[in-house]
Amino acid sequence: MTTDAVLSGVIPIVSTPFDGMDEIDTQVLNTEVQWLIDCGVDGLATAMVSEVVRLAPGERRQLAAVVTEAVDGRLPVVVSVGAESTKAALRLAEHAQSVGAAAVMAIPPFTVALPDSEIHAYYQALLGAVDLPVVVQDASGYLGRPLSLVMCSWLLDEYGPDRVLFKPEAAPIGPRLSALHEATGGGARVFEGTGGLALVDSHRRGIVGTMPGPEVPWALVALWRALERGDAERVAAIHVPLAALVSLQTSLDSFIAVEKYLLVRQGVFTDARRRHPYGYELDAQTASEADRLTALLGDVVDQGRTYPAQGQSLDGPPAGTSATDTWSSGSRLDDTLLDDTPSTDTHSTRSQSTHTQSTHTQSTHTQSTHTQSTHTQSTHTQSTHTQSTHAQSTHTQAAR
Repeated sequence: MTTDAVLSGVIPIVSTPFDGMDEIDTQVLNTEVQWLIDCGVDGLATAMVSEVVRLAPGERRQLAAVVTEAVDGRLPVVVSVGAESTKAALRLAEHAQSVGAAAVMAIPPFTVALPDSEIHAYYQALLGAVDLPVVVQDASGYLGRPLSLVMCSWLLDEYGPDRVLFKPEAAPIGPRLSALHEATGGGARVFEGTGGLALVDSHRRGIVGTMPGPEVPWALVALWRALERGDAERVAAIHVPLAALVSLQTSLDSFIAVEKYLLVRQGVFTDARRRHPYGYELDAQTASEADRLTALLGDVVDQGRTYPAQGQSLDGPPAGTSATDTWSSGSRLDDTLLDDTPSTDTHSTRSQSTHTQSTHTQSTHTQSTHTQSTHTQSTHTQSTHTQSTHAQSTHTQAAR
């Protein structure tokens, strides 16, 4: 097992697929894991967008076991173990270590405002229970309150940068990241956690990687590689449409909804079911904008993408193509994907939709050609840049 690997680079948070009985769909989960690996990621993780707060304890252990088994030591796996009690978190951490996780990640308890001493003791207990690195996740963009930088420095001083890492998500992202580095004497190993929205600025401030959602891993890998080699032109080209796409996701539930929608669009998931209850519904216009921005992003990352046909096989892209050969501008999925009501015959429904998509694809070919025109390259880039700038000033809480 890859339990001693140094964590760095692009480590997406897996999305949890559910079947018609509201159980974890392990077959689709295995498909997702392989697809992410094929996209060139540097590791995998479970966390908030895996819907861990809506999973039963046994389901959280099941998720960790399936992901680590599917990865089979090829990449490091980080398992979310945060809980409302220290005892519950310790049991999850011990299980994660037993199934081969490379590290664990924990948010602090969030239902009660705890003093630093209690939060410090919580993380001390985790670090004492397992031999793995612990990623301290500040998910205060939507849960709890920001973690004390003093408390973070205590942990780093006690256990060192090989055992304690950080995923800060409290606003303002950039200044707090710099403050964390200052408080820890530059020793903190930090992951960006805004889905890529603040990745460029965070990279300049000093991070070791990013933990985005799983919907466009091919774009995050391309962006991270460009940042690491100092390719400013490519960084800007990728980040503008990526930031606009992330800006559509303004809450935990909206992250989950858009991510699952796009995973279905790329043939990775069979449907976009989420665990109830949730507070966000993906409407047709937002879905259409997600399609448009993802198509644009695909064109920027690598020209010549084709948008996935409805009912695309879960076996993945055709032989000879990469995992990202699934996008082109202009295509849209019908509104059935926006309804995640459990169905007992998903595969039958997808097969019936193939004929519809065949006709739809013919009509969208013209749209695709038009979208790749100079109008898109000039006018849309300017508008997307405005969205990106606005997103970074008002939406830094795109926590993962």
